[in-house]
Amino acid sequence: MKAVVFPTARKSKKLGKLKGVGEDLQGSKDGQTATGGAGGGYLSSEKELNASAANALVPHGPGVVTPFLPPSICSVLELIEPEEVYSGYDNTQPDTTDHLLSSLNRLAGKQMVRMVKWAKVLPGFRGLPIEDQITLIQYSWMCLSSFCLSWRSYKHTNGQMLYFAPDLIFNE
Repeated sequence: MKAVVFPTARKSKKLGKLKGVGEDLQGSKDGQTATGGAGGGYLSSEKELNASAANALVPHGPGVVTPFLPPSICSVLELIEPEEVYSGYDNTQPDTTDHLLSSLNRLAGKQMVRMVKWAKVLPGFRGLPIEDQITLIQYSWMCLSSFCLSWRSYKHTNGQMLYFAPDLIFNE
């Protein structure tokens, strides 16, 4: 049986950030797969693994199916959630169009750098060829930025204002 690599995350003491690392999972001769982790390993048969993959969608209520993510993936995504980015907006200056647009441009640049750093710690991202990594970021950064703006606006202002950053909130 061939070795399978599953990415996990570990803290980097120097940077205080997460870096992806792989764990080799090797199968034994009797058709069972060993999985490792911080709490030790356990064995599960291939039938159990196939059954759990088939049950990846768990029904909640009559006719409703919701996706299910394993706890390990959810915890990794929570750990690598990017921190808030400040725009550096100077509220002592008058709100001119040029000043607001330059603040938004600075913020977009900072968010792009954070997004690339975040993508690098996503499980499996660094395993992709560099061309694919660049393509994924090029084609998804605008959607991710829009989603982040929408989520912040909903979370902090209940959707009443545009929450670009903690120091740059538009109310009109």
